[in-house]
Amino acid sequence: MYRISALIVLLVWTGPAEAQLGQDTVFDGGTSHRMPNLITEADPTALRDIAYLGKLERVMRQGHAGGNTRVEEPVFVFEVEYDWGEIEFQIHPDVGDSDAARAEVELHAPIFGRLPWALAEHVEEVEMSRLGKGAAQPRWWPIPDEVGVIFVGADYGRQMVGEKKIEELYMHEGVHVSLEHEQGAAPGWYEAAAADGKFISVYAQEYPNREDMAETFAAWFAVRCRPEGISMEYYQAIIDGVPNRLAWFDRQGYDMAPFRCAAPVAALPAALTLSADAAPAEGGGEVTVTATLDEPAPEDGTTVTLTAGGTATLDTDYTLSSTTIAIADGERTGAITISVTDDAEHDPEETIVLGAESVNPELTAAPLTLTIEDNEVMPVPALPVGGVLLLGALLLWRGPLRARGRDGGQAC
Repeated sequence: MYRISALIVLLVWTGPAEAQLGQDTVFDGGTSHRMPNLITEADPTALRDIAYLGKLERVMRQGHAGGNTRVEEPVFVFEVEYDWGEIEFQIHPDVGDSDAARAEVELHAPIFGRLPWALAEHVEEVEMSRLGKGAAQPRWWPIPDEVGVIFVGADYGRQMVGEKKIEELYMHEGVHVSLEHEQGAAPGWYEAAAADGKFISVYAQEYPNREDMAETFAAWFAVRCRPEGISMEYYQAIIDGVPNRLAWFDRQGYDMAPFRCAAPVAALPAALTLSADAAPAEGGGEVTVTATLDEPAPEDGTTVTLTAGGTATLDTDYTLSSTTIAIADGERTGAITISVTDDAEHDPEETIVLGAESVNPELTAAPLTLTIEDNEVMPVPALPVGGVLLLGALLLWRGPLRARGRDGGQAC
């Protein structure tokens, strides 16, 4: 095993959790609160084992001492093993005894283990304390000029676990440590931000140099790794609001295991097509015409309206069972039938050209052209009596007569 040398600090905006889109920002608030459940209990954790090392001297932040004071004192220390290495969980005695400390570690260790490797890579310690009992606004605190430590307010952490936002808060701070730790003022980031001309959240807007990257990463993760975890409204707002920052993250090549993340393939527009199972023919029975959507019909279904053209005449040369096709909610196809009129006359080649338009969604199909097969034999035209005699003479004629010249030779 090996230790990973780096640090984290948890600092998160704790504003109202109602989901809202902003005017000058994509979100009216922090992304951790606007998009909970991007990572959930159903996701795998890299946690392997928790070992209690004892009450040992460690330098920890003393939240209840005021400010960002760090003091060396005895705390409960746990070595937590993950698939990729080991880190220490350091629990302040203000949470209780060693059993209470273990309970906090057993709660948070698997949560931290759900982070993608890119965010966990440089974390060396997770520190926890109560930050004072009954604090009105316990929150995650910064540790200036250090990297690699996540400091967790135990009470606030349990609150965030209950609100199912805890993984997103770890994600936010993982960016501060594991991505900003190496990249700093990464080339192209500020240019991308300037090109967007908009911030992902109010928190990023208020602290652009410190929070813009961490806030925007959550939005990138949402649309590239967990689009099913957000609404279509949020998805489109992120894509439209910060496209250049998203593209910047795309180019970084982060190791996001165990998550599968990718820049989206441009979506093809929805399509409507018409097809027939046979060529229409007199005496040939019904032909089924099917309307097909390339994706399931939305709620309330899809109605397809047909138009008829071509050289054949509707209701004279053929009939349609209906001029509309209904495609039910969740289905992709619907159909009608064509019946060709079987008359006793030979008809020249006739065509049926069907067009189709739908609502919910509004689509137009390419025309479907069908040619009617006639089942009558073309009759031989009747000739008058004089014509018959002339025809007979022509059949008996063997070619031009040759005239003889005066000298008995043949004339040319």
